[in-house]
Amino acid sequence: MDLTDLKTFVLAVQESGLSAAARRLNISQPAASTRIKKLEAHLGETLLTRTGRGVQPTAAGRRLFDRTLPLLRELERIDEELSGGGEVRGRIVVGSTDLVAVHHIPGLLARLRREHPRLELTMHVEGTESLLDLLDRGRAELVLGTLPVDEERYDQMTFFRDPLVVVGPGGHREAGSASIRPAKLAGEAWILHKPSSLTRRQVESFFRSRGLALHIETEISSPEAIKGLVRAGLGLSVLPRVSVEEDLAAGKLVELSVQGFSQVRSSGLIALRNSVPSRAAQSLRKLLEAGSRKPEAVDRQ
Repeated sequence: MDLTDLKTFVLAVQESGLSAAARRLNISQPAASTRIKKLEAHLGETLLTRTGRGVQPTAAGRRLFDRTLPLLRELERIDEELSGGGEVRGRIVVGSTDLVAVHHIPGLLARLRREHPRLELTMHVEGTESLLDLLDRGRAELVLGTLPVDEERYDQMTFFRDPLVVVGPGGHREAGSASIRPAKLAGEAWILHKPSSLTRRQVESFFRSRGLALHIETEISSPEAIKGLVRAGLGLSVLPRVSVEEDLAAGKLVELSVQGFSQVRSSGLIALRNSVPSRAAQSLRKLLEAGSRKPEAVDRQ
């Protein structure tokens, strides 16, 4: 098997398309297609199938991808170590939730770039569920997402803990109340993340444990959009305090003190179990550990 053919195949799976893989390799799409056909002919298997969303690996393609990706990463590490004079270089792809990307790691990433100027960093900012898909497909080496993730195939370590607060529009009738019964708010309109969101599950579990079901009128994945809708008086929500501090100080939002509500959103590092991290990934993890008072491994039991 030709190494360039394998690289082309892996990129096609990661990018879900031959055109995107060709751009990454600076070759034409027909040239990328020819490489895949040569690889399929050598193995006697169809490796990719076209779908409405691009290309996806067949069962044989998935097996080849899972075996090949670690080998290619190991070759990259060997190249770094033998030709880089100890310098961390190359490319690392990291996935992050907006909370972590906006409020926790900008300074850390700036330091990473200062210390390793030849390192190319690519960031994907999405919800944790989408980020795990990138991790599984090899499109990201590390994810900074919401924890815990209930999957044995991931290693997880908590680095950030953000208190959650119930927020309403400025001037809400319960603003200033010292202790609001949950039943007084459950029937109001709520604006929450989509059902797959761990934060939403926390919120619904809190009210459900008190025999209450929330009246959810809007499901949306953007925290900024949620804040805008709450400011406009379209409902209540629950968001990390760090993300609403400015709006609270300006009176655009108000914190509603709900009896018994003391929820925290945990975020941290997620990687595929038994994967061998690149030197770039090791450097990022060291910076995270240095900036965290007490990182904690996640127990899924």
